[in-house]
Amino acid sequence: MTRQTRIFERLKKLVVEQLEVDPDAVTPQANFANDLNADELDAVELVRAVEEDFDIELPDGITEEITTVQQAVDYLSAHFPEIEETLEEKRLKELQPLIESIADFWVKLDISEEEALDLTRKAFNVIKDRNIASKRKELSELRKKLDSVRAETKSIEAKIKQHEKELG
Repeated sequence: MTRQTRIFERLKKLVVEQLEVDPDAVTPQANFANDLNADELDAVELVRAVEEDFDIELPDGITEEITTVQQAVDYLSAHFPEIEETLEEKRLKELQPLIESIADFWVKLDISEEEALDLTRKAFNVIKDRNIASKRKELSELRKKLDSVRAETKSIEAKIKQHEKELG
């Protein structure tokens, strides 16, 4: 897959999400206004989404220069060589030293690939279980807060009834 194709695929996904159009409508030749029915507000929101997804900053007035999907792909490709990486790829690069350390650890243990995979699965399950336990604890705390609010609400309702009786 070429760089331009990857940029097109990412841009297409954003266009489909932002403009709520059929993916088949997003072709390189598609005109944002005429073919994809993007108004000025849609264009601004799409520019923001592109900036966020590609982690770039586009110049003001860019929506007036770029009218088709292909022009957007060409512009992004020419002006932002760093957008090659997806957010997942960037995250993977950040984690690469840690991954290497884990691999070195498995090697030092002198275990087979199968054993390393099994241990990795077990480690994943521990992480998953911890996340579940954390979510359960958070849910329990939210339920306690809800019970407290309900008790407070009942107290307020009782006071209102008391005042209504006194006034009535």
